[in-house]
Amino acid sequence: MSTLNLIGTKTIETEHFILRAFRESDGEYMYKNWASDPDVARYVTWEPHTSPEISRELCRIWEEDSKRSDIFNWAMVLKETGEPIGGISVVKLDEKISEADIGYCMGQKWWNKGYMTECFRAVIKFLFTEVNINRISACHHTSNPASGKVMKKCGLRPEGIKRQGAILNGELFDLAQYAILRSDYENKLQPCSFHKS
Repeated sequence: MSTLNLIGTKTIETEHFILRAFRESDGEYMYKNWASDPDVARYVTWEPHTSPEISRELCRIWEEDSKRSDIFNWAMVLKETGEPIGGISVVKLDEKISEADIGYCMGQKWWNKGYMTECFRAVIKFLFTEVNINRISACHHTSNPASGKVMKKCGLRPEGIKRQGAILNGELFDLAQYAILRSDYENKLQPCSFHKS
């Protein structure tokens, strides 16, 4: 098995987005555009942010973390406005089997526009071609099938249900698991570019 090329959060450009490392100054946009919305937080592992200060502090931590070569955490900056409207990251990296587990969220104002699919495809391409990942996985709350549609559009295959596999608001719930292997990825490159920054 090939060694991973741990190069950290490089900037990726797509048709509508610049995906880049978070900055402390993104905190206001994070709070306004997605982190304070209970509907966005409904199927993720964190509670809605109750103040811009919480978002700003998290972005400060993420900005510091972005200096590490084993951290992959992108702010999804919409070119049209220059504002971050969500985030996508490797939430777990297993170097032994070259696997990256992906998590993402986006402000609901921008749902159903194909934006998350666009960003996820770009991250998949980056991880396979630049980082040498062999397996990319993602999962979603079974009550959130829209997330599964994004995974399928990005070429991930359903692998089954992990019953009571996670906890949210003190309640156990089922997770639907998806994955794509590098060998599955043939001829699926999406138009985007990488900036060595």
